[in-house]
Amino acid sequence: MMYRRSQRGIARLTTIVIGVILAVGGTSAATKPADCVQPPVKGSRWTWAQGARVSVTIDPEFIDIPGGYQALVEALRRWESAGSGDGNGSGVTFDVLDFGAAPPVGATLRISRGTLRTGGQARVSLWSASGSIVRASCVIDERVTNPLALLQVAVHEIGHTFGLAECDECEYRSSVMTRSSGVDYNDTTSGAGWPSACDNAAVRENGGY
Repeated sequence: MMYRRSQRGIARLTTIVIGVILAVGGTSAATKPADCVQPPVKGSRWTWAQGARVSVTIDPEFIDIPGGYQALVEALRRWESAGSGDGNGSGVTFDVLDFGAAPPVGATLRISRGTLRTGGQARVSLWSASGSIVRASCVIDERVTNPLALLQVAVHEIGHTFGLAECDECEYRSSVMTRSSGVDYNDTTSGAGWPSACDNAAVRENGGY
């Protein structure tokens, strides 16, 4: 897994905050339970090509949130880890670019901060070509300021880039695709920290990995 520090000063994030982020959600399970409830899928056109190397730009505003930038990088790492052969098999990797760097030609993902007038913690937009996603843009509402909430929101939105839709039938924490409770931008009780075995099964089947 390849990540480059995007700017000096990121190291000022505290060990306590990072430790909390890393501890939540367990690990990405590889074996699908018999009673698995998989999230709905959008079709193979709306996921990354197998083995895609995605260039990621993260807005520097997230550094202003203690642990915020690290939470987003960790969310990317968790999906990358889930792409192994005993996970969802996507083989997708995420390269975080330095601030201000122009992304190279190829698959790209931008994570930015803003205000969503339509409500919700975040929104992702996808562009597809030649049967797979080539560009994705995720806007996380500026009212999400808890690093753990940021992690869960980012893991959820990245799930959309793997072809997963909202899972209203999934129990809280059983899938990264459950919806927020809707009453708190910093809700940490509804989401999950890692793609579950059910999530991985849905990604593998949807993408044909």
